[in-house]
Amino acid sequence: MTSGTFDLVGVEDVVVPTPVTESSNASVNVSVEHPTTNPANITWFATNGSASTSGTFSGVSAGGPTNETIDLSGIAPAGDEITLRVVGAHSTSNEISATESVFQSETSFTVSDDGDVSTTDADVDGSLFWTGQEVEVNLTGTGVVPGDTIDIRSVESRNSGNPSTTGQARSVKVGSGQTIVIDTDRLRGEGFYVLRGPTGSFLQSSGGSFGSLSSSPAEFEVLTQDLTTEFAEDEANNNENVDVDVSSLRSSFDVEVTGTINGNDLDEEELNNIFDDAGSTTVDDETVLITGFEDGDGSFAANFTDVDGGDYAFDFAVDDTNAEDSASINVTELGDGELSLDQNVYTEQQGDVANITVQFEGDSNGGTLVIGDEDDVGYQANVSVDADGEDEVAILFNSYAAGSSGNGSVVRLANPSQTDASISLDDQTNINDILADGDYSLSVSSSSSYSDTLDSPDTLGTLVIEQRTELSQQIWTASDSTVDDIVSAADDDDEDVFEELNGQIEDDNVTQSSTIAEGDQVIHQIGADGLSGLLDKEDTDDSTAALKAALANNTGIGGGLSGDTSLNLRVRQTDDSTTANQDPVELQSNITGNMTVFANETTDNLYVVYDIDDTVAADGDEFDARFRVQDQRLLNPSDSDREELSTNELRNEYYESVTSTFDVAEREFEFDQDPFNVSNAEGQVISGTTNVAPGSEVNVNIRSDSGTSPSFVKTTENVRVSADGEWSAEFDFSDTNVDDEYTVTVRQSGLSENPSVEGTVVEEVETSATFTVSELDPQDVTATVGDTLTVTANVENTGDAESTQTVEFRVGGDAVASQDVTLAPGNNTTVEFADVDTSGLEAGEYEHGVFTDDDSATATLTLEAADDGGDDSSGDDSSGDDSSGDDSSGDDSSGDDSSGDGNGTDDSTDDGTPGFGALVALVALIAAALLATRRNE
Repeated sequence: MTSGTFDLVGVEDVVVPTPVTESSNASVNVSVEHPTTNPANITWFATNGSASTSGTFSGVSAGGPTNETIDLSGIAPAGDEITLRVVGAHSTSNEISATESVFQSETSFTVSDDGDVSTTDADVDGSLFWTGQEVEVNLTGTGVVPGDTIDIRSVESRNSGNPSTTGQARSVKVGSGQTIVIDTDRLRGEGFYVLRGPTGSFLQSSGGSFGSLSSSPAEFEVLTQDLTTEFAEDEANNNENVDVDVSSLRSSFDVEVTGTINGNDLDEEELNNIFDDAGSTTVDDETVLITGFEDGDGSFAANFTDVDGGDYAFDFAVDDTNAEDSASINVTELGDGELSLDQNVYTEQQGDVANITVQFEGDSNGGTLVIGDEDDVGYQANVSVDADGEDEVAILFNSYAAGSSGNGSVVRLANPSQTDASISLDDQTNINDILADGDYSLSVSSSSSYSDTLDSPDTLGTLVIEQRTELSQQIWTASDSTVDDIVSAADDDDEDVFEELNGQIEDDNVTQSSTIAEGDQVIHQIGADGLSGLLDKEDTDDSTAALKAALANNTGIGGGLSGDTSLNLRVRQTDDSTTANQDPVELQSNITGNMTVFANETTDNLYVVYDIDDTVAADGDEFDARFRVQDQRLLNPSDSDREELSTNELRNEYYESVTSTFDVAEREFEFDQDPFNVSNAEGQVISGTTNVAPGSEVNVNIRSDSGTSPSFVKTTENVRVSADGEWSAEFDFSDTNVDDEYTVTVRQSGLSENPSVEGTVVEEVETSATFTVSELDPQDVTATVGDTLTVTANVENTGDAESTQTVEFRVGGDAVASQDVTLAPGNNTTVEFADVDTSGLEAGEYEHGVFTDDDSATATLTLEAADDGGDDSSGDDSSGDDSSGDDSSGDDSSGDDSSGDGNGTDDSTDDGTPGFGALVALVALIAAALLATRRNE
């Protein structure tokens, strides 16, 4: 402090009681203490270190403090630290004034940004703020005045949801305009906060006043924002855009971006060039701002067109919080006009079509694609490509047609109706057979010279041709409406059809089944890779027409013989279901005339769809559906086999086929009860089962019988058949009377006569139990005569009443063991039949299984003869008169005493000892009869 001879009075202290922000720096409140004497005037001097301003108070308050509002707008931008110095003079005529070196008291403060968020006392309750934000709260009307202290206190405990104790977080001064600025970065972190006024009371949730902590104080929450940024690709070239994916739990925010290339800072012009598509604006020489992130997740484009190649690193920081993240990407600088491929390796099966996408970068607008290298693999296709302004051109290469003419286009555009590009097959190596499996180079360049492209390609990729895999077939069924939805999706877009089909499968509207109900649709899913080239040779995007052509041409191994087509679909009635002396029914002519075909080249699946009612199939018919590949080029018999084998032998050797079986059944709808009674209450369920395709929908109608008063009609529409063949509809019978009679009818069932059942409204519906059987173990099993078996199964009561049933283990239709099982509704248990003796059975196959009154689970038991060492075990001594004659199989062993009321099957199983007594008796009786017959002869 500089001293001199002049008359001063004491100015003891100077304070700036309220925060100074960039928007309030023209009206800064200053308070000067001078308690002992009153100066004639007070002068002030303020500086930010590089600029200054000064002035004189307009007056002096006797006894102090003296408050004055001064203008610092010329030297106080946000972030600057201001030093304020004051001097009090005895006389206004004194020439002593405050300067940088002359002062009696001084203070310093930092000018802050304006509040990132503005709110009022009435709106602060329930607000969410983010760490790093500065929140301006307008307390006008609450009674506070500039200079008052407001305590920001964290909620530490609660009582019945309301704050009960708080802890001090920070104090702030009320500024001009009755506002406070809360720096959330200087609080206690995440949590809930309240505002305590100068009298010790708390701002209330409704605003406008302060009150007790227990009377619903205003609360606001502070959270820490997260931020994740990531480029969608790790690499790019300087002729493309790459998305930056952004994620945060905060729903709306703006981001400031800085960056470097190879460690050197990017300036605002370079940053704006990259992020101009995202609407970037300049913040300073090395920072840009991207605004408008909404809903917490999103992306924006980074445009690297014409930038220098190198390693780019970017820092992303939310402009009003502490959230930040970084992301990096390597940018390759392209030469003038280069071609590239969208992937390095393409893999297809022999005979399939490969989709090869050529990309045009830089100034390139045309070039060449060379598939293979004749010197290396014996085949080469030279393709010229004119992009005509397109960034990429998708080219289909048919490996079935490659090297030949007359087998379709070797190359063609994948999307000719959606592009201006054009391609041409200028030359290819002629080969006799289908293109062999193996690796074929893919060379692309902007050069028009094929030899230059081979020698110095811009990009080199590989086409891998693999051998075809085995055929597969699955039979599915669906309702007419489900198939209509699939066909409609196909009409809209070829890609949509498989999304729709997969969705219908997930919803159990398309299900695998070996039984097709009359009126339903059949879907053959044929897994057959390597067929897309064969179908593509028909030069049609209609898969149905393409398959029809392949089923009708003459390019099979037989060389034009009748029926020797490329592909063959035969659906023939099985011998077992064919009537004696009649030819089996064949459906293929019906099918090909009415089928719809979808070909999924991505999964190599053909879907052949038709209505079973469009064929001559009838209830009870069973069919073998055989799909066979017969195409000579695709199967490619060896030259030696062609010379040495007959046509039939070639067929047997090379034809590839797959067969699945299905049967046809009359549509059936059954009710779970007959009669189907309900009580006069809400929530009454009418249910049943059916064999029609899941996803089928029917209407269930209930009409009161004649004479019922009041009469009623109830209908539930669009009742869906579930995947297990069950259906149910719920009705409200609360408006009916006990003893009202009615008829339940299933409408739109597809039957000539809709199924119906009678019912009566009763006081209480009788309940019943249903014991189902599952998880039979073992299933099909092979054993030796004399072995013992242990069999288990799961028995569940799926009904709605507790019951006891006798559960039996049967072999060949006869019960050999049993046990009583009691189950409550919804309960299940595992039953076990242990040490079942097979010594009483002959070698052969038997049906074995576990049976309840309602259900069964069965499988095949195969018994093999025991190796007992010679003639003695099977000669006269063991199977002659003594063992199978009158004494052992006559009245005593198989008559009333052994199988009648006194000692029948029930007695042999009730005590828990399993065996085959009844079967042994039956076998012995037959043996005795045969022996007697031989003796009579």
